[in-house]
Amino acid sequence: MSSIKPKPHESSPHIHSPRSSEDLLSNSATEVDEALLGLSEKAWLHNHDESHHHHLPKRRSWTATAKKYFDSAILLAIFGLLVVFLFLKHEPSRRNVQAGPQVGGDYQNMEPTFRTHTVKWNSDPSFVPHNVSDFFSDATLGQWKSIMPSNAGRAPPGETFSTTSMTHQLHCIYMLARTYSATLLSSPSLLPPDPDRHFFHCIDYLRQAVMCAADLAIEVHGENDDDDLGAGDGGWSGRHVCKVYGEVRGWLEGQIEEGRRIVLPVDD
Repeated sequence: MSSIKPKPHESSPHIHSPRSSEDLLSNSATEVDEALLGLSEKAWLHNHDESHHHHLPKRRSWTATAKKYFDSAILLAIFGLLVVFLFLKHEPSRRNVQAGPQVGGDYQNMEPTFRTHTVKWNSDPSFVPHNVSDFFSDATLGQWKSIMPSNAGRAPPGETFSTTSMTHQLHCIYMLARTYSATLLSSPSLLPPDPDRHFFHCIDYLRQAVMCAADLAIEVHGENDDDDLGAGDGGWSGRHVCKVYGEVRGWLEGQIEEGRRIVLPVDD
């Protein structure tokens, strides 16, 4: 009996092995998970894209606002610097006063900065007695010497020396009063040497001293001012900003002791 052989062109049928219900359920779950995961990724990408486009205008708006404030701050700074520049340009005197030495000091700033205080001047006849003959009394001369450095004196003959403008001014005031009093008394012996030249020199010197100090204290004048220019005159009503004179005189005395200056006597 001959066996039946399959034809060469015929293939044997594919035989599927039976699959359990557990495999079917597992595969189905995997496919569902993959599908859900794909939907979740798409949804996340969609939301992220929308969120990105949603926040972008706000970020751009914040940047534009910050730039606007920054530009405004730069413009304000430039304007402020311009105002300061114009102020300094038109106020040179105020700037120089703050940067320079104290008014009434040496231009080389050799002396200390003295304290100042407010002083009301008062009429003092002990320096300028109403009776001109009393001007030559020892009491009057003693008053004038009391406001000079205690160790004032003359320099050795022929020696170059340095003195001080303040004491020179006091000397000039004393000499003006001395010349005037001697002239009224018709006493040429009481006049200083070369009285005319000395007199007008002192007037010119004191003129420039007054302009240099430029005291701007306010003096109030009224109907009740004394006619004799005495203590009741409005010229004595001002409050003046003055250096503490005791400190100035003490410092000059130290300068004299150190041989740095020579202060001539007030009646020299």
